[in-house]
Amino acid sequence: MVADWETATAPAEQAGTRVVRVRTGIVQSPAGGTLRLFRPLFSAGLGGRLGSGQQWLSWIGIDGNDDVTQIGTLQLVSTENPFLLKQCYAWFEWYPNSWQAISNFPVSFGDTMSGLVCLLSPTEASYSMINITQGTYTGWRYFSAPGGTTSLENQVEWVLERPFVGGAQAQLPNFGEIYFDSAVGGQGLENVVQAGQDTVINMTENGNTVATTTVETPTLIKIAYTGP
Repeated sequence: MVADWETATAPAEQAGTRVVRVRTGIVQSPAGGTLRLFRPLFSAGLGGRLGSGQQWLSWIGIDGNDDVTQIGTLQLVSTENPFLLKQCYAWFEWYPNSWQAISNFPVSFGDTMSGLVCLLSPTEASYSMINITQGTYTGWRYFSAPGGTTSLENQVEWVLERPFVGGAQAQLPNFGEIYFDSAVGGQGLENVVQAGQDTVINMTENGNTVATTTVETPTLIKIAYTGP
């Protein structure tokens, strides 16, 4: 049917009229669109497939959330000053607030880290981090959402990124390879997902791949520097 509709515009195009053929899809996201409306029905057993259930559906996703609850480590090497400056520390963040360094928890370059974030409610969370290399532990620390922010509790990510420092995005160094191991997230023990079973993304700069992401096992993700 769509092909027939688009074919019907051919005479106008042949006559020199500018023709735009728009194809769109249904918006799907837990934050809005039809998925938010349909999910409760299907969860209650009131949904069902149409026909054979093998039809494909083009859809539009809403990318990104208004909040991100996360922990991590930051490594910075700078030669702008007369002396070589090196910084390495752990941090926590509930976006849109900026990250905060974790006090009394030393981290060095090359350390193996373990971390866990737990959402206690849409506005409260706790985290713990272990420096396996140095044998130190933060204990459980608690923090709250920024004013007017609530978590959708619908997303988990493992990310290597270049942060903005002083208003500009930091230069990406040759970091070799890093690994995310035991990469598991979920809502309780009954709804657990493994990072390798979902989407993996390579890092690009100006259209060129500068780091690749490889699923070694469902819970082991490798990120390798490939250069500019």
